[in-house]
Amino acid sequence: MTSWDNNSFSRPVDPSSSSMRNAPALPMSTNNYFAPVPKYSSQVHPQNTGDGRQIQQPGYQPKYIEASQPTRVDISQTSEPKSWTDRITVSHVVGFFPGLVLTAIPMGVLITLYVLASSSNNTTSSTVSSTSATSVTLPYQCTTYSSINDMSRLSNYNAGCCPCDSSYNGWYRFIGSSGSQLITFPVNTGFCSTSAPGWWNGTHPSTVGATANGNFCTNYAGYICNPSYSAASVLATNCSGFYVYYLVPLYCCCGIYPRYCTM
Repeated sequence: MTSWDNNSFSRPVDPSSSSMRNAPALPMSTNNYFAPVPKYSSQVHPQNTGDGRQIQQPGYQPKYIEASQPTRVDISQTSEPKSWTDRITVSHVVGFFPGLVLTAIPMGVLITLYVLASSSNNTTSSTVSSTSATSVTLPYQCTTYSSINDMSRLSNYNAGCCPCDSSYNGWYRFIGSSGSQLITFPVNTGFCSTSAPGWWNGTHPSTVGATANGNFCTNYAGYICNPSYSAASVLATNCSGFYVYYLVPLYCCCGIYPRYCTM
């Protein structure tokens, strides 16, 4: 074993000395890809004493560190996620149609019921609106009138004689046994319980709420519309199901009694 010179550690080593120039270089591993060498990992160059002897430094051994190889990923072998069309199978297609049928039938029933309900609501609304509009357009005489119920006024009634209609003046409605409206044609004397039966020479209005004007005529002495016993104007109003008339007083004199005859 080589003895150590205690004074050799105190002297600096000349890097230009022959011993330092002939010192072998440390081989570098080809696998050290730019891997930093930790402290004390390289080989310590030998140092010589003054008489040419090498100084052995215990505990320092050359150490080589291989850099870890980076993990390489082969992109060509990675599988891309499949689209939804690639995952469809025959079982999926077969199971789709029964589900579609089971879903479509209830939906069709619900849609049909909804359409029917909407149509019914629209019809009801239209009916209510029409009724309201009709009631609004009716004139006041359709609710404010006097009623006449007298069977002897009928145009085919031939019993009794000679009541006079000189007291009527305003809106009247014929009800009950007297019929519902004035006759629009002449009848022979002796009917309607008078020798001078009267009739309305006009046309009843067909529009609800409308009022028409006509002349009242008396069939007497060979004249179907005797000018001496006929009234100039009598009004008739359509009150949606019945008529009301604006009657005027008739002139009665000398055994002649004109009368409003009905049917």
